[in-house]
Amino acid sequence: MMNHKRLILSLGGVVAAIAVGGATLLAGGSFSERSEVMYMTDGPTYAELADLTKASTSVAHVKIVSAGKSYYVPFDKASAVVSPPPSDNGPKDKAREQATDVPVDAPPPGVLKTDFTVEIVDNVRGDGLKRGQQLVISQLGGTLATKRPDGVTEDVLVANAEHDELMQVGSEEILFLNQDAGSGKFFTTGGGLGRFKIQPNGTLLAVDHESPLARTQNGKPTASLVTAVQAVK
Repeated sequence: MMNHKRLILSLGGVVAAIAVGGATLLAGGSFSERSEVMYMTDGPTYAELADLTKASTSVAHVKIVSAGKSYYVPFDKASAVVSPPPSDNGPKDKAREQATDVPVDAPPPGVLKTDFTVEIVDNVRGDGLKRGQQLVISQLGGTLATKRPDGVTEDVLVANAEHDELMQVGSEEILFLNQDAGSGKFFTTGGGLGRFKIQPNGTLLAVDHESPLARTQNGKPTASLVTAVQAVK
């Protein structure tokens, strides 16, 4: 039977709801069996291609060439909120007593991130990116692996951001990008909103399948998106 949990946590001032299925969380954030985690984040949305383009410093056709080892980014330090106890001995007191007897699993130490190395196939828009250049794209989500007693390595935790599945090595995408000034790493504008997979037949498939942009761009030739982006003033 699969257990489902949802944790509300904070990272860098952004609230994220984390849904955990198929595992029991242990002390220190480890997992007792294979788990799937979904990070549900709240951020800006772009219904128009022009708005997404203007919010990005560059747009590029890239090929994902490698994935780094996933790592944890710690949550912001939690702040306790204390409520006064009920003033009577009625049902509220009983409910409070029962609640204290329910065991609470320890949350993970942070959220997983993974750095992907991509190679520029074509610089669609923006200065500074050149064909053949490699960039590091930091993405929310990742995998943790462990070795079984028989020596076989297997994934025990797979985490993805909502509407922004992990990149796949070998695939090609059109990415709408911004760069973190501190680390120098890039990230996609709006998470999955800023990612369009290029299918083997040259057509597009939006990573955020539920976005308004998905409805307008899915199935179109890659060249049509490139032309539209380059036409934005």
